[in-house]
Formats: sequence, structure tokens, C-alpha cells
Amino acid sequence: MTVALITGRRSDIVARRAQEMGVRHVAQGVEDKMVAWEALLLELGLQPEQSAYIGDDWPDLAVIRACGLGITVPNAPELLRRHAHYVTQAAGGAGAVRETCELIMAAQGTLEERMEAWLQ
Repeated sequence: MTVALITGRRSDIVARRAQEMGVRHVAQGVEDKMVAWEALLLELGLQPEQSAYIGDDWPDLAVIRACGLGITVPNAPELLRRHAHYVTQAAGGAGAVRETCELIMAAQGTLEERMEAWLQ
């Protein structure tokens, strides 16, 4: 699984955390998230339906609607919740990304194997 960050904000903290977590694809200060997402798909050789995207505000709507698995959080605007394929149980900033990663890993059949390392 490849993880990327596309954000409208600019933050040294985001860059540092992404580096700590091994996230190689980080786009900050993005005004048009659809353009950044499409460029990322092209770079990775993926089709839209092969990608998932989690967002929590109106600038995320176009990508949520265009990707294969559009995800938002329960505290997102109603418009996003209406168009998302999945709304997390966890709120934004309270474990929604972890929930999303575990959901995808479970669907791909990789979650149990990853959890085994923690059970040892």
C-alpha cells in the first residue's frame, strides 16, 4: 500500500511526521487537490478506481467522488458525507486515518499478518 498526503496547508510538522512514517509522497500548499491527486496517480501508474482518498472538507469533494474508495469523517460537512463511499466511526483527528488504513488492510487481507507482529 502506498500512502500519500495532499494538503492545502504548509507545515514543517506534517513534513517531519510524514518522513518519520515513511510517507514518500507529500504535497503541501495544494490549492486544487484534484490536480495533485491526478498527478500522483500518473506518477504511481494507477487508475482512479485503484485509489482511496480520505478528506474532511469541501476541497476534498471532487477527489472523494472520483476515486475508487472515497472516505470522510463524521464531523465533515454533510455534502462530503453524502458523496463518500464510507464515513469513519472515528472523528477527524481522533483515529479516522488509522481506521481507514485498517479497513483497507483488512480488505486486502494484510491486517492480520501485520497484527501478528504485535502479538508476539
